[in-house]
Amino acid sequence: PFFFLYIMQISGRVNRAVVGSLFAVAGLFSALFLLGLMFKADGGAIAAAAPYLWLFEPYLIATLIYLLYLHLANLLHCAAPLLKAMRAIQLCGLALFYAFAVISLSYSTVAASFFRRVGFDISEYTILGALGMLGYCVIGTMTIMNKFTAMVAAQKEALESLREAVSDLETTKPLRELGQSSAFVNHEIKNYMMVISGYTALLARSKEINERDRGFIDNIAQTVAKLQEFSLSVLELSKSKVTHENKEIELAQKLRSCIDVYFHKQAAKIAVSCSAPQGGILLNGSPDKLERVFINALRNAFEAGAHSVNVRLSVYSGVALIAIEDDGVGCDAAHLPSFFTTFFTTKQGTGGTGLGLCIIRSIIEAHSGSVGIYSKNLLGGGAHGLEMQIMIPASKQTPSATPKFEVMLVKSGFGDTAGILNILKNLQIIPHIADKPRDADLTTRNSSLGLVVLAAAQKAAEIRGRVGEGAAAVKVLAITEGEAGALFACVDDGDRKLFTEEYIAAYLCGED
Repeated sequence: PFFFLYIMQISGRVNRAVVGSLFAVAGLFSALFLLGLMFKADGGAIAAAAPYLWLFEPYLIATLIYLLYLHLANLLHCAAPLLKAMRAIQLCGLALFYAFAVISLSYSTVAASFFRRVGFDISEYTILGALGMLGYCVIGTMTIMNKFTAMVAAQKEALESLREAVSDLETTKPLRELGQSSAFVNHEIKNYMMVISGYTALLARSKEINERDRGFIDNIAQTVAKLQEFSLSVLELSKSKVTHENKEIELAQKLRSCIDVYFHKQAAKIAVSCSAPQGGILLNGSPDKLERVFINALRNAFEAGAHSVNVRLSVYSGVALIAIEDDGVGCDAAHLPSFFTTFFTTKQGTGGTGLGLCIIRSIIEAHSGSVGIYSKNLLGGGAHGLEMQIMIPASKQTPSATPKFEVMLVKSGFGDTAGILNILKNLQIIPHIADKPRDADLTTRNSSLGLVVLAAAQKAAEIRGRVGEGAAAVKVLAITEGEAGALFACVDDGDRKLFTEEYIAAYLCGED
């Protein structure tokens, strides 16, 4: 039964009924052995009794043959060359071990075995028993080494993730240091600003001030207001990393409420749509902090000259996805890596502080989420604007769209797969990995799901050529790389789309 379970597990198709039946039969035979009903004395020698001769040995031989058949079927349905070679070696090892088991049980233990009854003298093949045990030990060692290799690879990947985390900590170190003193600094700045604001208001009331000086006074008042807003943003950033609230929030309702209160003048330019099942998405967190996320995101879009903002809400595999797309000026590839850098802004001299996006990311990360920024300018063809993708774990009460595909990533052909893996990680997708197209196993682990293969554009045709008629559920998505790590999905009509969390989530749900 354990051999059956092992072979079924490596193929991803465990038949519980078969395994359960085998364990029941094994228990029955064990009881017969313990009760002494399998052997009998025959002139001072031990001979097989009828249950052993006509039940146990035929059952043993039949199950071994069926095991070999299962393993051979797994081998034939395996497309990846390396995996195929490993399964072929395992098949040889099992065959040798079975030869040892049959010879040992039929010759060494029992004087009158099933084979002798049918006229076959197995004593001439006893050397196969020794070879079987030796071969099985070698194969077992190779299997263990293969598992150790996989463990080392997993540890290497974990170490790389740890390095990325350390890098993120180094990036946020100035924020931590700023946060330690921000309350004190904010308090002092606020005191000075109150004094300046008071004297400015008194000067503005004076009738002796001419129009030229009154303009200077207005500029002072506006500068003080901007300084106060900046001070509050610094304080807010220092506090945004921590959230103690865990209230249930209806996402679409909260977003529309924010638009009505803070953006009523631009409400006609903001479109909100929700494709979640039953039309609602529930989150757990801080309503005030999430409101600040929406305010900063929409303000950033309009400050960048957007004439329209499209907000799309959806749920994928337990992750709430908020896509905020605008038609503003966007940005070029050189600015993309710096968008979440503290105090970085492309709006120098027009009021930008460089803290809006940092506050968004801090709040979302405090809610165990993630944020991505994508520029439509990189698509070419006159496209411009930004797409902000916000991912937050949805409440357990929120129904999710059901994925229809598993994901495999073929690494060959990409300069760096970190960007793709990060997008998949944001959606809690763990892909199967293949180094080269010939290593890609185009069979799915779940019979109810199809398979989407993510491959570099120059490798996609090779993989499509391997997809036969029996693999209708296999889809190949070609991806190209642009400047600053930008990723594009190549669709069938030759067009390009930004490869984002929203795009791949819709693709895996069959909405391409």
